[in-house]
Amino acid sequence: MAESPLYIRTDDRTDLFVRARQGEFDAPAVLFIHGLGDCSLAFAPFFAESSLERFTLLAPDLPGYGRTRVENGAGGGLDGHVAHLKALLAETVAGKLVVVGHSMGGLVATLLLRALEREDAPPRTDPLHDPLVPAGYVCVEGNLTAADAFISRRAVNADEKSRFDRWYDRFFAGSTTGAWAEQNPQLAHYGESLRLCDPAAFLRDCRDLVAWKDRTDPDTGISAAGSEYLRLCVPALYVYGSLSVARETRAFLAEHDLPRAEIPGAGHWTMLDARARFASLLADRVKEWTQAGGCDTTA
Repeated sequence: MAESPLYIRTDDRTDLFVRARQGEFDAPAVLFIHGLGDCSLAFAPFFAESSLERFTLLAPDLPGYGRTRVENGAGGGLDGHVAHLKALLAETVAGKLVVVGHSMGGLVATLLLRALEREDAPPRTDPLHDPLVPAGYVCVEGNLTAADAFISRRAVNADEKSRFDRWYDRFFAGSTTGAWAEQNPQLAHYGESLRLCDPAAFLRDCRDLVAWKDRTDPDTGISAAGSEYLRLCVPALYVYGSLSVARETRAFLAEHDLPRAEIPGAGHWTMLDARARFASLLADRVKEWTQAGGCDTTA
């Protein structure tokens, strides 16, 4: 079935733009969450991947990004993103769910899944549909350590010196023209994403990202972002490219013996640098995780 873009009202000020495709009856759903400055364009190619054709696919534009409509420009903020995604899922998904989060979207996905795991399952009002069950999580170079705050920390530092507007203009230019754009034609979508991005939402998210990665969890003594990832009940796989992952993050994965997959020759947009391989890996994980019993949130 072809992609069918739609809008979902997630609060009284926000119409969330969602790339959507209905899968086979009772097939699991996959929710894609984009990164900083990006939008659902980052995952648009996967709607044409034959290995994923059985599954229902959802790729929203977070508020402040892409084509999502927000009254009064109130986009950005990680807690806000989680709230909107929960509202989206309540309207669209029943049964097994696998979440894919890239970069900033990785931390948003972690927080979303932690929120879902802490909630009691809602009572079943429709006997034809099962309740939502988080079944798995693919984190694509998501935020785990302070070293992952690369672009976000630069933006926050520029803002503290009252130079964010100038910094953002240079960031935009460097991401849409010049050497980086010429060397990464597979990432041409990012320039279009930035054209649709609200800089105020971008900065709001940068502040949250830096705070989450710099804050130390009092129980574990490590980054709050990494601690939340370790607390997940749902099975998770961290996917990264050999050309871009931070040394500190690689060490974090090894220290905690976390399931991970390195894709040689790929960069930060690992899923686009090695699209066919990533799609195959994702399809295999969705099948494996959704055939299992799902996450026991009462544990």
